[in-house]
Amino acid sequence: MEDFLKQLATTNLTCEEALEKLDCVFYLKRKKLSQVVSAQDIAQLMIEDGILLKQGKGLFAISNLGALTYAKDLNFFSRLWTKALRIVKYQGNSRFQILEDKTFSQGYACHFEESLKLIEDLTLNKSAYPQPLITELLATTLLCQDFSLSGSYPLVEIFDKRIEFTNPYKPFLSYKQFFLNESQSYNEQSVKLFNLILGRNKQDKGWNTILALCEKFKLPFPRINLYESNLKITVFSSLAFKELDQNEQLRACYLHCQQMSLKDERMSYQSLKERFNLPYSQKKNLLKLIAFAEEKGIIKAEDQNLVLQERQYLPVLKGHIDLF
Repeated sequence: MEDFLKQLATTNLTCEEALEKLDCVFYLKRKKLSQVVSAQDIAQLMIEDGILLKQGKGLFAISNLGALTYAKDLNFFSRLWTKALRIVKYQGNSRFQILEDKTFSQGYACHFEESLKLIEDLTLNKSAYPQPLITELLATTLLCQDFSLSGSYPLVEIFDKRIEFTNPYKPFLSYKQFFLNESQSYNEQSVKLFNLILGRNKQDKGWNTILALCEKFKLPFPRINLYESNLKITVFSSLAFKELDQNEQLRACYLHCQQMSLKDERMSYQSLKERFNLPYSQKKNLLKLIAFAEEKGIIKAEDQNLVLQERQYLPVLKGHIDLF
């Protein structure tokens, strides 16, 4: 990914030609600078940001990083037009009927707020999808894609009860890292892309933030599907605990335990019951799940001498990728 973002989207442009292909007005607004800045000053700022590169004889090149973030129209760039974000709204919960279909041809930074608003406008149950969560999911979808793949684009599909975020495989974070929270940060160029898209510094890893937001708002944890050429993250407006299969319940138990541990707290029967808003009638099934998770070795009790209902648990971070 880092090499791709450093590569050149187009070359041998005059300063005026290069700036004409980029949304300089939005760029200056993002930089909080006056729009009376000269073309040469804008070009110099963009060189410092890795958007433009100087060539010989007074000519300039636009990097893939620059085009993906600030292009007025990605269709101008032969290798990037397939990277445009597409948002589709369906009637109901199937793909049978499309109600709205929009492709954003501008660079990601230029349309990010507009695309966020469109997702919100097209969502029936707005309260089920807090804006910070959708912001992080959209940013992750745009950022964590394999830009070297052609003929595939980032896609957001909105249904009545779920939203699916799909991007070209392979994501920057591996499948194992998604679930076991191994320590790995984005590389320098991907962090720069995130900063240019959102106009703020990237501090938390996208997946960590997504999990923390789901935990905070007591939403179902996202469902992850990896295909041959795509990664899909699905968030649900509602998903009853009993609707999850055994593997998904184990994963939910583990992730709740993980999130509690990150807050220096411990998972318990009571915390898991409250996290998923389960009635007392589910006590037997919930204790059975906790015991099964402990047996599988994905959580461990701090004090094995306590009865199951009173135990406090820590996540076991290694060695159980087969469950996830």
